[in-house]
Amino acid sequence: MEKTYNDLMREISRDELYRGLLAFGMFSEKLPPIFTSEGFFDYCQTKQHNFQDKPCQLISYKNMRNTNVPRHLSIPNPFAYQLLCECLSDNWSDMLDFFDKNTKKNRHKVSRIHIRKMLDTEALFVMDYDIPSETPLRNELLDMTYKDWRTDGTPETDMLLGKRWVVNADISNCFPSIYTHSIPWAIAGKDVAKDDRTDRFWYNKIDKRGRNIKDGETNGLPIGPHTSNLLSEIILVAVDNELRNGKQKWDYVRNIDDYACYVESREKAELFLTELNRQIGKYNLSLNHKKTEILELPTAATTHWVRRMDYISNFERKGRLDYKSVRAYLDLAVELMEKNSSNSSILKYAVKVLSRQEGLTTNANIYAVKTVMNLSVIYPYLVGLLDKYVFVPLGVNSFEIKKYCNVMLNSALISRNYEAAAYCVYFALKYKFVLVALNADIGIDSGDCVFLVLLHLYFKANKIKPEKKKLVKHAEDLAKSSVDFEQYWLFIYEILPKKDLPSDAKLREWKAIKEQDVSFIRKDILS
Repeated sequence: MEKTYNDLMREISRDELYRGLLAFGMFSEKLPPIFTSEGFFDYCQTKQHNFQDKPCQLISYKNMRNTNVPRHLSIPNPFAYQLLCECLSDNWSDMLDFFDKNTKKNRHKVSRIHIRKMLDTEALFVMDYDIPSETPLRNELLDMTYKDWRTDGTPETDMLLGKRWVVNADISNCFPSIYTHSIPWAIAGKDVAKDDRTDRFWYNKIDKRGRNIKDGETNGLPIGPHTSNLLSEIILVAVDNELRNGKQKWDYVRNIDDYACYVESREKAELFLTELNRQIGKYNLSLNHKKTEILELPTAATTHWVRRMDYISNFERKGRLDYKSVRAYLDLAVELMEKNSSNSSILKYAVKVLSRQEGLTTNANIYAVKTVMNLSVIYPYLVGLLDKYVFVPLGVNSFEIKKYCNVMLNSALISRNYEAAAYCVYFALKYKFVLVALNADIGIDSGDCVFLVLLHLYFKANKIKPEKKKLVKHAEDLAKSSVDFEQYWLFIYEILPKKDLPSDAKLREWKAIKEQDVSFIRKDILS
């Protein structure tokens, strides 16, 4: 049975929202999987605390996108983030009423990706949404599937009736472009919200706490924390309400900020873009014209590369996937990627499909492993997939992983891709091997907080005391500045003992949680 947007939202209680966002939504799943905020959540539940309600800076790190161009993701200050999660939880009933008001007239669920209960995770959101929504295997290939994906329906099929064109559009730099004051605009109306910005209104409290996790800035939501998806939905759902219930009643679906609208004529396609631009313009947002396209149906009903990649069974020989089958499948993936603006999502899709195949011959398995590892050096976007979709399911031994990591690490350091370098260190920790040409100076020079944390864990695990000592000294130096402390808090907090943490009153919370042995590193990482 299909459920509405608000049905799925109302399945989440205020306590579940708080726990899901704070315990499982502070660290993006794009990071190496060593970080956790569960211990911090437990502290907040069991210990008296009075975190300072003030602007705090973010930890910034670069994450490779499917176009092999990096974007900035963020890790929030835990105290500012807790206050935001608490604020959202306290006002969850009002938020649900808002979502209900703005979605109840929809004939189908327009927003396809939003916070919700899911299988196999206690998180309420997953960033792995770059598999096209029309892909038949999409729900099986997502890292974490919905509680029951069949409840979402397949509105695209119904919307195609009588339609000749599809409009694909997305918002330019959506999260970084969102003006936090526009959250109250969406809820109360612009004039009302601008007239009174005091904390006596719940939506202004959310605005303030949302600004505080980004150093008080009004421009932009941080990419990474799951709260940003919920906050952006407030604005985007208000836009949906205008588009779906206005004069035209447009037939479309939305994946975060990506729109696919089905229309009868090219003139209507142009009109949709005009209206969409007008509605998002009310919130100081604009369309990404480089990604805007109007395509004729039926050819465009399903993304072309998806159709060609979907059916791996077409590559089987005598009912099995042998060396030639896998080679042909991966060759096709590379060919289609090159024809689609070097979109590495196609390779990612192919890797996930291959990881699910049980009929690979020995030679096919070896070829798949070596080819994907080689491709990941060229397209580092794939590095984060390797453990879950290659090393574990295809049974790669630690010797081969070590050989790969030494090559990948060298390439990553030359290109200053510290995300890929951090993953190599993570693999070395997990599979217990030593990397060549790795020292503390590389990490210090990188200025990358996540890479520094991984290096510290690596030197500690391998008892490389001189390099570990250098990192301790670097942490002590950074801790002398409150600005540096906030930008590197994860590294400094994890590496220094309580006595060496700053005594500055503005940073008093850190010693309190250190005293209770709160860590943001998974306890099993070095076991």
